[in-house]
Amino acid sequence: MAMSAFAEPNNNVILEEDGDVVELWLEIPIYSKTLTQSRYFTYVVTMDNKLNIYSNDQLYDYVPGEPAPEPIGSTGISQSIRDITYYRTYGHGSNSKMYIFASIPYSGYVIYDVSDPEDPKELSVFRTDGSTVIMQSEIIRHGYNTYLLSLHYHSGIYIININDPANPVVEDIYRIEYTKNVDGIDRPQLLSVSGIAFDEYNDDYAYVVGFQNGYPYKDNFYVLDISNLLDIQIVKILETSGRSDGVQYRNRKVYIASSSGMHMVSVRNRWRPRLINTVTNEIGYVDSVTLSTNGNFAFTAVESPSGWNGGLNIYDISNSYDVELVLILFIVKNRMFRCITNMKIIGDARHWHMYPEV
Repeated sequence: MAMSAFAEPNNNVILEEDGDVVELWLEIPIYSKTLTQSRYFTYVVTMDNKLNIYSNDQLYDYVPGEPAPEPIGSTGISQSIRDITYYRTYGHGSNSKMYIFASIPYSGYVIYDVSDPEDPKELSVFRTDGSTVIMQSEIIRHGYNTYLLSLHYHSGIYIININDPANPVVEDIYRIEYTKNVDGIDRPQLLSVSGIAFDEYNDDYAYVVGFQNGYPYKDNFYVLDISNLLDIQIVKILETSGRSDGVQYRNRKVYIASSSGMHMVSVRNRWRPRLINTVTNEIGYVDSVTLSTNGNFAFTAVESPSGWNGGLNIYDISNSYDVELVLILFIVKNRMFRCITNMKIIGDARHWHMYPEV
């Protein structure tokens, strides 16, 4: 039986797994737009346009109902930020550095040096093409180089060398094309990429979702060989229904957020991906999907087609063929705050700190 609850817009919540029970209560009143977490610190972009830094102990030791903890470091943000990710360089003492890459919706990144959490500093602003929304940013190490993979909605995947974090260099742009019949003529079209996930068992593979433009929407799921980032190859394509908005990977399965629901695809055989289930909901679209740290639960942000209702459905996905809805959380019930657009889950396998962006 699914439980239900209601939370005011912008409130963070915490969920704790205790056997087969999932409990919910309001957590830290930090009104965040987005965040990322390293081993010791959590970096939060707040609603009032600041980059705040908290120690993880501050958040884990928080007692519900008490005032929010004070950040150990903070700095103003010069741009509107969509999402952030961190990058650490390893060394001894002061040679070990920590950086934050904060994506600007239409034009690139603001880069921060947060090596001293009490004194974060803005290093530079890096511009990309400035024409399409950055959907996702991922940092990977490839040989002797470190790259930022930047998914631009209609422009492809930017492959950015960040060996010098203050001075990134675009080395390539990977675009996926398909053919569409327009007025009786087959014309090449550019796939709108919306998400990427990496294989946990083999660094040479990644999974990308995107959709063909024009109604009705048609999802495409791609298995990519990324052993050479400057020469990415398509291994396999699987067509699914709807319009995709993100993808997660866990235990040789991928979970795709789509206007048709949450698609579950087995990639145990990368050359033969197989759709094993599609989980629908009574509200409508799935805007994003996030997995719990233990991989047994999926958190799906949902939105009605009209945009009037939105919230969060939590599913037990321990059995892919018998998915159970365990909790419905109505974050919003009005048009001003219509849906959750981004979720981050931090913490250990027992305590999940979920920060919805609304």
